[in-house]
Amino acid sequence: MTPAEASIHLALSNADDIQDAIENNLFQAKQELIQKADHILLFAAKEKKWKTLQEAGETLGYTFPKDNNIPLLEWKTDTMEDIFHSFHQQRSRCLKKLNAVSSFNGIIEVQKALLSNYMKWLDYWQKTPLIFEMKDVKLSSSLDHMVLLQWILSLKTQAIQHAAEIQITLVPYDIMHELARLKLLHERMK
Repeated sequence: MTPAEASIHLALSNADDIQDAIENNLFQAKQELIQKADHILLFAAKEKKWKTLQEAGETLGYTFPKDNNIPLLEWKTDTMEDIFHSFHQQRSRCLKKLNAVSSFNGIIEVQKALLSNYMKWLDYWQKTPLIFEMKDVKLSSSLDHMVLLQWILSLKTQAIQHAAEIQITLVPYDIMHELARLKLLHERMK
């Protein structure tokens, strides 16, 4: 990459300071990841963009601090409720790590941790025996997490604590759409 190309990627004009341009692009990248943390189908394109911005900064002589990998915690997997909470706690933990990163490579590491966490979530729901015959499942239209949690808690009152125990008659349409969406995402991400 040439310095001229690097300046274009960072939206750096002759009068701009590279430090400001890097900080502005890092802020935008972090905001984008926060807003679209569950849109995992976009992750590959984002990673490519952020690698380009990292390279652009380095081409112009900017030295990024080294950001560490994001270690993932073990999930508590005894019940659906435990899995739900583990997924969301790990997701929140990953997003909090964004505050500490100072490079595009660091943002990529956070995104990788989010993806790994999300894949565990998809794997769990993929293993459910439920088969949904649904048309027009929108992969980008996720259900409010609290609605899913309320449903899981309602199943718990019926002594159903594992996905394998769910009967199709206990699944409302909005939950059915979400579970079908998660299964389709799993297929797409393989």
